[in-house]
Amino acid sequence: MQAEMRVTPQVPGAVAEGGRPGNFRHILDEAKELGAKFAIQTLALTAKSILTCWRSRLWSLIYCAVPLATVLCLAAASTALNSSIFPPEGGVDFQLTRCSAFNANGRVETAATCTTAGYAPAGDPAAHAAMRNFAKSGGFSMGSGVGRHGVVGFATGEELGAALLKHPGVIEAGVVSTNSTASKGEASYGLWYSKTSLRSAAELGIDELGGYYKVVGWSLALQQAADAAVIGHALGSAEG
Repeated sequence: MQAEMRVTPQVPGAVAEGGRPGNFRHILDEAKELGAKFAIQTLALTAKSILTCWRSRLWSLIYCAVPLATVLCLAAASTALNSSIFPPEGGVDFQLTRCSAFNANGRVETAATCTTAGYAPAGDPAAHAAMRNFAKSGGFSMGSGVGRHGVVGFATGEELGAALLKHPGVIEAGVVSTNSTASKGEASYGLWYSKTSLRSAAELGIDELGGYYKVVGWSLALQQAADAAVIGHALGSAEG
């Protein structure tokens, strides 16, 4: 009986039967070799591109300028379209509307309450009577709770200013009488309003005049309503 045994020497880096790796050194060597080739090719192509651009400076400038000019033209066209005037059908209803409570992001808080206008001084009979006309013509409730009534009175202009800062986005405007000792036939007052609220109302389309014509329509409607209230009181139409 003869026995024969064959021995196959293990080659460094070979993979044994069954898929188990014998040595990973050759894998690392191949990876290094491929990495070196990739780096050399990348540097060669980069150098070639630099030389090509340097020799054809005009075309290189065109290649860089055309995309930039295209982006600028598109941005200008977008700005022009956004600034275009598209009047609403039937015109603009130039009437003071109920307030909208805005949050810090300029969006309407539908669940929040607000006050359309605060006024001062509430103790002045002429100012109080004029704001009664203001509330009646606009259909607003009148009282002393911020956010609970459409028109709220304050003892002084300082108190009204403090309330505006304390309740941002809640009190939409202020009407401050500046001549409480004037005769009944004369009146002067100042209007306070939130520019943030006006801008947000225009952007959201709540203020149609501001949204389409870029004119703050709500503040003009506020002034018109205040003028009508003061004139109504001067003519003796105020109740109480």
